[in-house]
Formats: sequence, structure tokens, C-alpha cells
Amino acid sequence: MTVHDPAAGTVAQADALVGLRRYDEALRLVAPVLTAEPDHLGAGVTAAVCLINVDRSSEARGLLTQLAAAHPEAPDPPRLLSFIAVRTGNREVSLTCANRAVFLAPWSPETHMQLAEALTLRGRHDEAVQSARRALELAPHSAAAHLAVADALVPEEGGRPTSTAFGEAEGHIRRALELAPDNGVAHNALGRIHVARGNLFAAAHALSTAVATDWRVGVAVDNIAVVFARFVWRGHIVLLVLHLLSAAAVGWTSINRGLLGAICGTALLVLCWVWIKFGRVVSQSRMGFLREFARRQPMGAAWGALLHIGAIVMIAMAVSPDQWLAVMSIIVRVCLVAGVVLSWLQVAALSRRQR
Repeated sequence: MTVHDPAAGTVAQADALVGLRRYDEALRLVAPVLTAEPDHLGAGVTAAVCLINVDRSSEARGLLTQLAAAHPEAPDPPRLLSFIAVRTGNREVSLTCANRAVFLAPWSPETHMQLAEALTLRGRHDEAVQSARRALELAPHSAAAHLAVADALVPEEGGRPTSTAFGEAEGHIRRALELAPDNGVAHNALGRIHVARGNLFAAAHALSTAVATDWRVGVAVDNIAVVFARFVWRGHIVLLVLHLLSAAAVGWTSINRGLLGAICGTALLVLCWVWIKFGRVVSQSRMGFLREFARRQPMGAAWGALLHIGAIVMIAMAVSPDQWLAVMSIIVRVCLVAGVVLSWLQVAALSRRQR
């Protein structure tokens, strides 16, 4: 005989709100249920999911630990405890809890996906791929399962994956996008593949699509900042080469206008090509994209702005009077040197943040 749960309807409503990412509302809805029955499994799991998503993981951990003790046969508490441990980098707890969840629910693709994440954190990549593939066997039409296999094949940390692994991972990501075209996480994963391969314009397109599809994919915005930083670095190299060539054209005793015009024309073509390419691949406005980059990496944005100024000054040298050329060349050189200093400060800041 099935025991009727009077709170089942409330939990179902809260779960629907979670599906809409209205976590605060869902949390308020289940709070009275947990007040009356602190060990209520359904309400507790829903509340824990909400707490995790509103950056209150320590509270979620306490609640899940309580639920795991009250319901030792339930797989969701250890699975979510593993999820929190992965987020915080606790390798031992993440793997122990994930293994417990798989033991309790070997039929659940979610437990195998969580085990794959925990194994990846431990650096056991081959086992992580096996677990993710097991999840895909259990749910072959799940976009999340395809993404789990891709993440296991091309982890964010660890050794350099093989070209075969990259190809297979991209195949799974594209299959996930076929199943869920608006999946921002999948677009971000595709952007990661393009970044690893050095296809920065394709990466910018995928990452901007991830943000446009779902602005909550915060990691995609962070990845966009990485892509732009690489663009700025490449721009620095190009401008440095052109500046060295222009220094040869603007000599101490004579000025080779033909060579200078060719160099400045090349700088103009490069600048126009970059802007046109960006306009084609960035899903939102270029200025909005750049503003977001500036918010995430102000020193990188200042570096990029200096290089842009340097490129414009170099282009202007082609039509400037002879007496101005030496000063304009110095301006370009100052932009390049200042860019080096800003890039060093940026790397130092990132290193401190990682520690």
C-alpha cells in the first residue's frame, strides 16, 4: 500500500520552479515542508539544489548530509554532495560520494555522469570516459550525457588530449546541440574545443552563442575573456612586426614612402579584416561583446585599446608629413611597451587569483 505524501504537490511545484531557474521562489515554497519535517527527502533535495544554485553550498552540504543519514538508500544526497565537492575541489569526498550514488542507483545516468566528473577531478580520465559512456548507454538521447562524454574526453585540466579525443568530443557536443539547440552549456563546450585548437574566431562565435542563448552560463563569459586575451596577444605580435618594418622605412636620413605606405596599408587591411570577421561570428553586438571583456579583464581591455590606438597611429603615418613620422613612431612604440607591462600585470593578477 502506497503511503500518501501530503507535501508531494508542493515539492512538484517547487521542482517546476527549479526547471525555470526560479530558485529563490522554489526555496520559499519548500521551506515550510522542511520546517514541519526536516528529513523530508523530496523537499530536502529540492532545497539543496536551490541552495547550490544561489551560491549557498555550505548550507546545502549540511542539509544533504542530514538527508543522507536519514535516507541511506537514497542516491540523490550523495550525488549532490559529490557535485558540491567537485566544485570545491575536494577530490576524496567527491569520489566517495559519487561511488556511493552509483552503488545505490546503477540504473541512473545522473549518478554515472557525476562519477565521471569526480574521476576527472582525480585525474583518472580513462575511467571517467567509461563512466560517462555508461551514462550515455542508459540515456542515449540525453544532451547532458553526450556533454558528459565530451567533458571526460577533453577535460579542462590535465594532459593534452589526442586529436582523436578532440574529434570524438566535438561529435558528442554537436549531437547534444541537435538534441538541445538552445543548450548554452553545449555551445560553451564547443567554444572550448575551438579554443584548444586555436580557432579563435570559431570559439568567439560558439561562446557568444552560449551567452546569447543563456546568459546564466557564467563560465562562457569567462571563456570569452580568455579568447579576447588571445586575440590581443596576436594583435600585439602583428603590430610589433609592422612597427619594426616601419622603423626600417623611416630611417635617420631618408624616408622610404613606398615601403611605409605598403606597411601602413597592411596594418589597415589587418584591422579591417579583424573587425569584419568579428561582425560575422559574434552573435551579439561587437561593442557589447567588448564591454563585457572590459568588465571581466580591465587590464586586458586597456592593453587591447593601446594596441588599437597604436595601429591607427601607424596607419595614419602613411599620409602624415615627414616631420611628424618620428613622433608617431614613438607613440606606436609606447603603446607596444605599455601593452607588455599591462600583459605582465594581468598575468600576475590571474596568478594571485588562482592561489
